[in-house]
Parts: sequence; structure tokens; C-alpha cells
Amino acid sequence: MAEDFLQMIQRQTSAEIATFNNAIYNAVLLDLDTRVQAIGDQGIAIFGLPQPEQAANKLAIEYLQEISHDIEEMTACIADNEHKLMEDQLGVYKTIIPSIESERGDLFFLDAPGRIGKTFVINLLLAKLLASSGIAATLLSGGCTAHSCFKLPLDLSKKEKANCNISRVSIKGKLLGEYMLIIWDKVTMSHKVFFEALDMSLQDLRHNTRLMGSATVLLAGNSRQTLPMVPKGTRADEVNASIKSSYLWNSVQKLRLITNMRVQLSDDDVDNFSKQLLDVRNGTSVGEKGGWVSLPFGHMVSDLKELMNKVFHNSRNQFTDHNWLKTCIILAPKNVAVDDLNIKLLEQLPGERHIYNSIDTVLNFNEAVNYPVEFLNSYHPASYLTTCTSRLGHQLSCFETSIYQIFAVMMPTVLETTILTAKASGEPVFIPRIPLIPSDMPFQYKRL
Repeated sequence: MAEDFLQMIQRQTSAEIATFNNAIYNAVLLDLDTRVQAIGDQGIAIFGLPQPEQAANKLAIEYLQEISHDIEEMTACIADNEHKLMEDQLGVYKTIIPSIESERGDLFFLDAPGRIGKTFVINLLLAKLLASSGIAATLLSGGCTAHSCFKLPLDLSKKEKANCNISRVSIKGKLLGEYMLIIWDKVTMSHKVFFEALDMSLQDLRHNTRLMGSATVLLAGNSRQTLPMVPKGTRADEVNASIKSSYLWNSVQKLRLITNMRVQLSDDDVDNFSKQLLDVRNGTSVGEKGGWVSLPFGHMVSDLKELMNKVFHNSRNQFTDHNWLKTCIILAPKNVAVDDLNIKLLEQLPGERHIYNSIDTVLNFNEAVNYPVEFLNSYHPASYLTTCTSRLGHQLSCFETSIYQIFAVMMPTVLETTILTAKASGEPVFIPRIPLIPSDMPFQYKRL
């Protein structure tokens, strides 16, 4: 890492620094300390590493990282893409920009189905802001998750009122006080308490009692997607947990995108199929007797095996082609179906097989007799893996994101993967084996 910092300084200053010095070593320790604190509450001292000098420039380093954008590149992006905006996209663009420039602090909701050009508009908004030396928090590709960005507790949805775990004197608190624009994507699937916690925290951090502390906030999503998940809840519970049931919704300005950019360049069959899918989503497709909806024969398969062969055609010979892998995906409504699909697909591929078995233990040793290992193994909390089976060089989907990775190196406690999609395509990612402790169980146990 010290070599990386040395090369970075040489590139930025055009200075030939031949040897390492204490400043470079301290910069490495500061970077490590920042990354560790972003995950937990403690620094690198717990790992036996020396504590870095907490100089006043630590805030400056992270602040510079937030605004370290190529102004010329952003300006060129605006010049190249502003004229490409469709009519509805241009309307959204011209509505949000004045709010940012005048610092009105409006709250927007952008309703847009998939492949409609939402990301294109948002990236152009960011380029416009960054070109004028502004800073923004974005929960899109290239951004971060809501829990990471706003320090939201994982069990926040169980609390009626809560704040983000950010203090005014922290680096994150100071940055949130400076953000001119906050973009939050896929909001329709998030609990309303998350947004209300952000509202309360921004008012506190920005010393402003107006909505969201007078920061312009763009909430984006697809109102046709699933509502927030409420364990053992009814439909009414899920509706009540949605952003539309929050006190914030009365202050939201609603914006919509309806023009499918990809369909504009496609044939009539694709256009008709896209419209049919939207009709099903909107509930305007009545369907036949019994609620069934007819689809063109070319879009139908008779069984799971035919579906796998159609999507992953000739996978045995093509699985090493990363560009081909990026085009293959099967969506399933339940985790058990995903597990079944993964097992069947992996059985078709050559290569060395790796099995990672989970280990379940009760946190309270005195309760071990009441909850034997076999009983713990039978539990399958959402998003938890009991056993992970894969092969070197094969695809890995990264949970609920649109980022796909491929296994590069498989070690006992760490997986080294390579990102296949999004802006970080080609970059390595290390996924460590970490303990998971469910918070919605009548007893506490750990799955490793």
C-alpha cells in the first residue's frame, strides 16, 4: 500500500520521490484506519497496528476524495449528453437543477421502470453538480449502500423513531453537512423509517429544521416493484412501511420517466413485449379466466431444464467468456429456487469443486443444550447461506445489486473475485468469511 501512495503522490505532484517517509507510512495507516472504522466502531489498533497520527488533514483527505473529480471530464460529459435527453428526461433534469443551484432543498421522487434511462439522467445530474465543484452522496453504482453512507442501524425498521449513527464532529457528519444533493435509488423497497431517520439526522447535522436540513434529495425507484419486506406482516403492514405512508410523502414532488430508450432502437416485437410487461405491472392486463396472462410462444419454456438451456446455452464451453457471462441471468422469487438453480447449473460445468460449510453456534453457552447444532442448521434466515458450493472461474451474483462477479481465487476464509459489470468492471474484490448473527430470532446464535 505504501508503494501505491508513493505512486499516487508522484502522479498528483509530478515530483520524483525516491524513498518512503513517515508521511507516506502515516497516510497508509490513516487509510487502513478509515476503512476499518467504516465497517466497525474500532480502529486498526485492535489488530496490533500502530495508531496513525490523527492530524487535522484527515478530514481534508476524505473531503478531497469526495470532490476529486475531473472537472474537464464532467464538463465534456454534459456537452456530449445534454442534447441526448428525451423530452421527459429533459423535464426531470430542468426541474432538479434549479433546486440544487438555488439551494431550495426540495424533495423529489423519480418514478421510472427499468431500462427507461433513469441512470442516464442521474449521472448527468451528478456531472452537472460536480462540474461546478459541488459534492453529492449517491446510492447508485459507484456510490454506496444506505446503511454504509448514512450509518443506519440494521434493525432500524423495528424502531418507531431513530437517528443515523453519525455525530456532528465526525468526518461523515461534516460531509453530510456539505452535500448539495443526495440520491437514493430503489427507495420503494426500503422501510419508511430509514428516510425519516435521515431527515432527523440531516436537520441536526446541518443545523436546519427544514425538511432534510434544506438538502436537495432525489429518491428514485420503480413504484411497480415489491414493497418493503415486513416479516410475518400482512399487505397492510407492507403498505404502511412504504415511503408513501411516511409524513415525508406530502412534501415530495413526483417526477416520472416513461420513454423506454432501448425500445426506441428495437423492433416492434420488443416494443410490444415491453408494453405487455408494463401492463402486467400496472394491473391493466386483465388476463384470461383464472388470472392467467397469455404470452407469445417465443417467450415461453416448458420446464426448468429448457429455461436453463435457453439462458445458459452451451455453458460448458462458454463459461470462461466473461462478456458472455454478463448477458446470462435467471430471476427467481424465492431463495430456495435460487439455490436449486445454482446447484443444477454448477453440476453442468467442469472444474474443481469447492464446498464451504457453515458453522452454527449458540452465543450463550448455557443454552447450547436447548439448541443443538442440528436444530440451528435447520434454520434458513433470509439472505443467509447454509452451504456455499462453487467452482473456480464461475459466476457469482452480488445479492440485491446489479453487480456480478466471478471467482478468481478461492481460499478457506477469503474469496477473491473480479467484478464483471458496472463502472468497477475488471476490479478485484475480496469477500471475507464473517460471522452473521440474526436479530429476528427468539434466541441468539452465530452462523460462520
